[in-house]
Amino acid sequence: MDPIGSDNSSSLSSSNGTTYKFVVNCSVDSINSTPKLNSNPKLPWTPSSINKQNPPPLPPKTFLSVGPDQIIEEKIKESHQLNSISSEYNSNTNNSNSNNNNNVIDSNNSTPPLLNSSNSGGDIKNSNSNTSISKDNTITIGGTDEFVIINSEIHSGLVIYDNYGFLIEQEQIQLFLIYKDKIVKNDQVKKDNWINFFEKNPQALQSLFMPTPQPANSSNSSPIMAINNQVQQHTHHYINENNNVKIYRQRTPKIFKELIRSGIPTDYRSMIWLRTSGAFTRLLEAPDEYYGILEKYKDKESVATKQIAMDVERTFPDHKYLNTKEKMDGLSNVLIAYSWRNPSVGYCQCMNFIAGFLLIYMSEHEAYWMLVSIIEDLLPTEYFTTTMIDSSVDVRFVFDDLLQKKLPRLHQHLQISNLTLPLIITQWFLCIMATTTPTETTFRIWDVFFSEGSKVLFRVALSFFKMNEEKLLTCRDYTTLYNLIKKIPNGIYDADHLLDVAFNGLGSFPMKNLIKKRKDSKVVVITEYNEFQKMKASSPPRAARTSKINQ
Repeated sequence: MDPIGSDNSSSLSSSNGTTYKFVVNCSVDSINSTPKLNSNPKLPWTPSSINKQNPPPLPPKTFLSVGPDQIIEEKIKESHQLNSISSEYNSNTNNSNSNNNNNVIDSNNSTPPLLNSSNSGGDIKNSNSNTSISKDNTITIGGTDEFVIINSEIHSGLVIYDNYGFLIEQEQIQLFLIYKDKIVKNDQVKKDNWINFFEKNPQALQSLFMPTPQPANSSNSSPIMAINNQVQQHTHHYINENNNVKIYRQRTPKIFKELIRSGIPTDYRSMIWLRTSGAFTRLLEAPDEYYGILEKYKDKESVATKQIAMDVERTFPDHKYLNTKEKMDGLSNVLIAYSWRNPSVGYCQCMNFIAGFLLIYMSEHEAYWMLVSIIEDLLPTEYFTTTMIDSSVDVRFVFDDLLQKKLPRLHQHLQISNLTLPLIITQWFLCIMATTTPTETTFRIWDVFFSEGSKVLFRVALSFFKMNEEKLLTCRDYTTLYNLIKKIPNGIYDADHLLDVAFNGLGSFPMKNLIKKRKDSKVVVITEYNEFQKMKASSPPRAARTSKINQ
């Protein structure tokens, strides 16, 4: 298994044609194993040569609206010290070149010493600034791989990736720096809590998944059968008494609910996700299905497979590792296998992002069954079909009804502004917040989504609005309101606060009421769809209309 972090770099070509590779921090070990957060909470990118007596002037800090002022000021100061690195770095390299000292760079070469790639094999290092460039043009600043300057211009910006390999948007870098250390520390605290929990409840993990009935002619010798036999007494829950449909997931035990809401540590995420989602039970029941589908359909094409081939390459263009051929092939395999398993769904955009995020934590085989559970168990059945009826029900009717009940002032304000929320929130629901919130926040949402079901999406989406209600109420024009709502999820790095609002700040969400609203609204959406199809069928083809006009 190739390490996911084997090439933590991106590249940039200079005006003289030399390509420089810039190292960034992403300590994910393997695409098929657990991502590991950086264990060092200290930001290590201030070289000793920084003049701390006279730091560069600080800009106004009013553009940051979260976190204690002291923390914000410290982070801004550190960021501008990094800019002074750039200035010092240019000064040192220029002086080194002009003084013709004992640097390893040829003094006749016009390229700045630290960026010169003509060194005879060894790495180049400027001892004054603790900044170095290796023979493959990889620049390291401050002796670490934490942050890098993307070119030799002052205030040129940073290229920073999060702990999962996703590029941080420039406007979110300050927020990322503020919460980066907290995320690392919290993960260790969560891990300690989970270890203590399992020590006190060694059998608790077995209560998280529904066992599959053992076939009559099967042998008890396999490990999978041994696991099933340990909890065989619970198999009477496996068949739904009302419609004789198999149920692969159960209500999360109370002892786990609060623990999961507080966050699953990265080391345990794949294990817990597989069990709470029902994917583990499905995998036990049909362990060979995934590979069997790939083998059976390996030379066949469909509309879905053609669309997948186009989408996979553009799914994660900026990701450090998921955009390699090996990882894109894995993503493609998962999506293709599901399209053949469920032709009524086939493939829908957003499934590629969901599967890609799953592959950060688990193998193709496991990600496949997770995708099955999401589409067939956790979400309503027509979320990803060509009609997308159930997703339309949720974003147009169910969410609107909840917003009116929970945040009536804001709901009225949005109506007065004629804002059509489905234009914004449809992607939130279809991607299960992937690509919407920061990566760690997305995974915290997924922790509870796999445990408690699709109701979580409504709680989280409503929390976005509740946390920013007063700010939204001050927006008087459509464009400002629309853009603000679109940007809200991008800056939510404090997942603890988000989930606290979601579960403690919105009141009760009776599932029976949500189910009834879905049922009633689906009748309306289906009626609208059928009327649209009739109108479409009665209208002459476009070519015929054009011909008639020309006549």
